[in-house]
Amino acid sequence: MRKFIAVLFTALMFISVSPVKAQYVDDPLHWNIHAGMNLSNYLGTPSGVDASIKPGAYFGVGAEYLISPNFFVEAGLDISLKGSSVKLDIPFDEIKTRTKTKFNPVYLQIPIHAGYKFYLPNNMKLNLSAGPYLAYGLGGKAKVAGEKISIFGSDDMDFKRFDFGLGFKAGLDIDVFTINLGYDYGFIKMDDLLEAHNGNLFMGVGMKF
Repeated sequence: MRKFIAVLFTALMFISVSPVKAQYVDDPLHWNIHAGMNLSNYLGTPSGVDASIKPGAYFGVGAEYLISPNFFVEAGLDISLKGSSVKLDIPFDEIKTRTKTKFNPVYLQIPIHAGYKFYLPNNMKLNLSAGPYLAYGLGGKAKVAGEKISIFGSDDMDFKRFDFGLGFKAGLDIDVFTINLGYDYGFIKMDDLLEAHNGNLFMGVGMKF
């Protein structure tokens, strides 16, 4: 298995010095639009709180800049719908009732990645990148016992608006189109009740200009 990985990596390195990359470096700055699906969840919830994956979406714009033929930096500005479906005990008239609550926060998110680009045949490129992200809660509701409550800035539910974390992404460029798969892990506890962090698996497509 180790020999296979070594051979594969060597082959990718050889391909990455293909003359194709010279054409790409002529214009090192590329803008893009992108959109896709989120599979988000709350991680690290306390005992008695069960969180499960909730589908969402994201869309935004970004830029990629080649520092060298293979190394690049990229940044984006995204609207991202995250959250989780959570089961927890909520007291009603001094009696705890097991309740399912859906959290639907909306974030403005800025990912900043550094990565390495492998040049493949047929004008394709494999991109591997990682880096931090910053996010700010724009709004969103939680549905508790049939009632919708604002997640940010309300008396009943005061989640932290600011989030910070680390993301990883793999992408495939096919001419001007892109396919991306990645994961973001938040470092900040969102509130004192759930004591949870944001976790989000995302996949999507885009177009470069």
